[in-house]
Amino acid sequence: MGDSTFDNGNNNNLLTAANANYPPYGIDFPDGSTAELLGFDNYIEPFATVKGVEMFKGVNYASGAAGILDESGIHMTWYHYGARKLVVFGLGDIGCVPALLNLYGTEDSARVDSINSAVQKFSDKLKPMIDDLNSKLPNANFIYINATSIAIRDPSSIGITDLRQPCCEISTTIAEGQCKYDGGACSDRASHYFWDGFHPSEAPNKANAERAYIALLSTDVYPFGTSQLAQL
Repeated sequence: MGDSTFDNGNNNNLLTAANANYPPYGIDFPDGSTAELLGFDNYIEPFATVKGVEMFKGVNYASGAAGILDESGIHMTWYHYGARKLVVFGLGDIGCVPALLNLYGTEDSARVDSINSAVQKFSDKLKPMIDDLNSKLPNANFIYINATSIAIRDPSSIGITDLRQPCCEISTTIAEGQCKYDGGACSDRASHYFWDGFHPSEAPNKANAERAYIALLSTDVYPFGTSQLAQL
């Protein structure tokens, strides 16, 4: 079902506190789906509501707080269903998120090295995996996006000055680490790397999308960018 970084609203149908359907979430796009407001009106249907032949157009499995499921998250499954262009995202530096810093970090630290070290070991295996999949699967085009190389390691290049403090007021009750219901939010949102205790703000997400699209640096995406992938 993906994860909350790509949450498309599936969680609104589940009994869970991991939701983003209340203020201040959506503060800059207050009137419906963000993608529609940005001009994208032919979105992929979410898994929870898609029916019949609509499934052949694609299914969005993204859902907040969901894990990687063998039955829905494995790239080989999509290949056998007919998918030939697939984007594999590496993990971000999880040891830098405010919620984990509060639990395992020190007062002045900006990261938890032991967690980021584990993330790096995982990410190091992805590029060889991409090569292996592209060589073994006929007509397959897998690309890898290195989420850690773009924004958090060069934050000043995209105007970020605060790497630690979340922009919104954090809940300490039911959904700890998420924004407090109807709570406050910082006015300088573009300068904060994190929106809440777990999730990046718009600024790093935009940087990831733009640089992955044009393959600005060879370390950002492999073997080529999403723009070239779309043209294949």
